[in-house]
This record gives sequence, structure tokens and C-alpha cells, in this order.
Amino acid sequence: MLKTLISQSKRPSEGLHVRKSLLTIRRESQIDKIVDHVVRQIVKDAVLRNGSNNSQIPASTFFDTSPDGTLLPRLFLRNTKGGDPVPIKKVRIRELSSTDVNIKEGVNQFVIPTNNHHVLIYSDEQGVFYEEVISFWQAIKRKKKGEPVVQLPNPKKDSLVTTLKINDTFLMGIDDLEENLALESRSFLKNHLYRVQKLSSKFYEFRLAYKQTSLITDAPEYIRINNFGSRKTGWLTYNPVKVNISVIGQITRKKKTFRMK
Repeated sequence: MLKTLISQSKRPSEGLHVRKSLLTIRRESQIDKIVDHVVRQIVKDAVLRNGSNNSQIPASTFFDTSPDGTLLPRLFLRNTKGGDPVPIKKVRIRELSSTDVNIKEGVNQFVIPTNNHHVLIYSDEQGVFYEEVISFWQAIKRKKKGEPVVQLPNPKKDSLVTTLKINDTFLMGIDDLEENLALESRSFLKNHLYRVQKLSSKFYEFRLAYKQTSLITDAPEYIRINNFGSRKTGWLTYNPVKVNISVIGQITRKKKTFRMK
């Protein structure tokens, strides 16, 4: 999973700041790591009100669940501009890491090398699919060298299928999809539109684009791909097609482009 981390100081008392969903806060000990003292107190008060203990903080402490499974924030920040209260969905957590790497000398930004930037899906001359997981640090090193971030292992023999990054959008589970997506019903496409939620090797999680805060882990709301076959969790079963979404909601195919090494 991709994370961008900002180090306020290299002193152990401060560490790295990582944005995380409130859903990941399951123990009281994690609350003390929340950077913003105002948000930290709001979260602490919510835990006290709900009588949660340190063994497990239920998601219902921070979110209500609507009948359709959508999560509704329960915690809010006062809007200093006089508008509606600001919902708290994510928090910055202070963490320590012995493996963080400075992105650029003199710039106070660091990355943890093991975090994934993207997954490259490609095929060989026989049409067999493969993956290559590229870490955030690998991507940064390529960028610093002036190389393309997306690279095929063997550009002369391999073919790009697609790349997967957190929040990339895909149409899933559609047979005989029109090349020109404008010919398809927008409401039809919406029901097959997914975002990448989590990524690791041979473990790609997708969720309906308009149900991103849901906890449901069953199809059709949630899809998991673990292999390149055509069975229940196979890539070929869902035939993911990467797309772009315009500011007015128009869905178009994402062009498969990359530069040679």
C-alpha cells in the first residue's frame, strides 16, 4: 500500500507522519500517536463515550453505517470559517521507522522503501500474464534518474497490460465492452466502476467507486483478485479495464502508454 510520509524531525520523539483512516485505529495506544492534539482529544472522547477498552475499538465508535453499507462519520471538527463541521475520516499518525530514506538532501521528506507504488501487469509473447510490484522507493529512484516510472522487464518481448495504483479506476466484470465507452449507458458503467483499494503481490482489492467507505467484503460491492486465471478470484473473470473519469463524470478508456528504458 502506498504511503507518503513527512518527517518533522529525525529525533525519535517526533518520527514520521502517516495519514491513516480512522478505521485503522483499533487500540487506545494508537490514539496517543495522533499528531493533531485537537483531533486526538476528539477521538479520545469518542472512545470514552462508547466505553471501548484497549483490546478492540469497534468501527462504530467513529462511524455509523447506513442501510446500504456506506460509512457515515460520527466525529467532526469545528469549521473555523463558520461553515458546516468538518468530518474526521483520516488522521495523521506519528510513527518511527529505522528504514526510512530521505527523498532529496536538504528536503524534509522521507519514504519507507517497502511501501508499494504500483503493480505492473504485463504479458509475454505467449500471452501469459505476470506481475511486478514496484516499491515507492524504486519509483522515486527511477524518477530521480530521469527514467520512466513504468518499465517493462523486457520491452522487446513483453506487452503492457495495465498498471495498478491505489485509487485507480477500473470497469470490472463486463463482457463485450464497447471500445468507445460513450456508446455504453452511463448508469450501466457506474454499476461496474471500481477503485483499487489495496495492493500487494497477487492480492488486488477493488471496491465500487461510490462505496469506498463501506466495510462489506462481498461481491458485487467488493472484488478481490488473487491470480490471472478465470476462476472466482481470477483476473480473466473480471477483465479489468482501466478508465479515466472526467470532472463531469464522463468515463473513457485509459490509454496504455509507457516509455522504453
